[in-house]
Amino acid sequence: MWKKKDNTGSIDFKDNLGISKKYIAFSDSDAFTPLKESNARVNNQNLKYQIFHNAQGQFEDIDYIIVAPNFLTSEAERLAQLHRNVNQLKVK
Repeated sequence: MWKKKDNTGSIDFKDNLGISKKYIAFSDSDAFTPLKESNARVNNQNLKYQIFHNAQGQFEDIDYIIVAPNFLTSEAERLAQLHRNVNQLKVK
């Protein structure tokens, strides 16, 4: 439970002890506002088949999925390869 003090710039809060926790405070003026693209429509796709079937068309479990825009495809593939090599994950 927390309670903001009026016009002092400080916050009081209470929490239970016994579990390690991390608290982050920020000002709304430091937050970014997401931009909406003018052409935000995405055509229907058969993602379930594309993601969960391998190149031979056989079903395959996936551990890690990366979703990225086209201009970040090469960086997403670098991240995917890292997880394949270091963590032995099945990544798409």
